[in-house]
Amino acid sequence: ATHWQFYRERPSEIFSTRSGGAALYGGLLLALVVSVPLLPLLGLPFGVFWDAAAITLLVGMVFTKIGCLLNGCCAGRPSSSWIAVNLPNQSGVWCPRVPSQLLEFGLAVVLLAGALLWKDRPFDGAIFLTSVAIYATARLPLGATREKIDRIGSINIYNVISVSLLVACIAAIAFLG
Repeated sequence: ATHWQFYRERPSEIFSTRSGGAALYGGLLLALVVSVPLLPLLGLPFGVFWDAAAITLLVGMVFTKIGCLLNGCCAGRPSSSWIAVNLPNQSGVWCPRVPSQLLEFGLAVVLLAGALLWKDRPFDGAIFLTSVAIYATARLPLGATREKIDRIGSINIYNVISVSLLVACIAAIAFLG
């Protein structure tokens, strides 16, 4: 929610799928809030549900990052580094870029493998909390590789969300563990 003026002038663009903007963090935060009253009504344990949801979110992230790579959204910043790959951004401008989407794809694969291989979890919700904590931590340096960084003033919105999620996950793990 950083482009208020744009959407005030073009409300039909709010639900447009042509220009990206569907952020993982926004969906995750909304789902968490909605799940608090909904899961008890459905008789589903919160931690068990979110452990299963973590697996599906990570599978989704694996495929989403490939889609981002093909679409050019979440494009890396131009770079002359050895890691740079000739890729487009969302406007179709090709140049050597940090392969941000591939780095996040790799992160999702590693997190998914770890979640699937973790057999002796200390409590329900451990997979979810650990996955979110690791993703939030990794997102701090990965976010800096992107061409476009959403800010409010000089504040990187996703860094604030990442740090907030990391602190919340560490607190929850300490409390539940």
